[in-house]
Amino acid sequence: MTERPPGFFQGTEMPTAGWWEALWPDPAGVLAAVGLRPGMDVIDLCSGDGWFTLQIAQVARHVSAIDIDPHFLEVARQRLAENGVANCAFIAGDAY
Repeated sequence: MTERPPGFFQGTEMPTAGWWEALWPDPAGVLAAVGLRPGMDVIDLCSGDGWFTLQIAQVARHVSAIDIDPHFLEVARQRLAENGVANCAFIAGDAY
């Protein structure tokens, strides 16, 4: 059994990037459908590796990306930086 940081439940692991892309091939379309609009301040709870965070940040005024795993926050931070997006705060914390 893999050792998990405190607060992780059994079986909670981040799927691979390919899995997210297969499940959500059009994150921008999903976000538009749920009502994301320019100028919003958004909390991306359980942001993971930033697959949706990047798309949110390209529309929203500001994003607070919250995830329990600091490693995935760093991956998300890099994803946004590589795309020239800087309107996001990255916060390590759980959904509680």
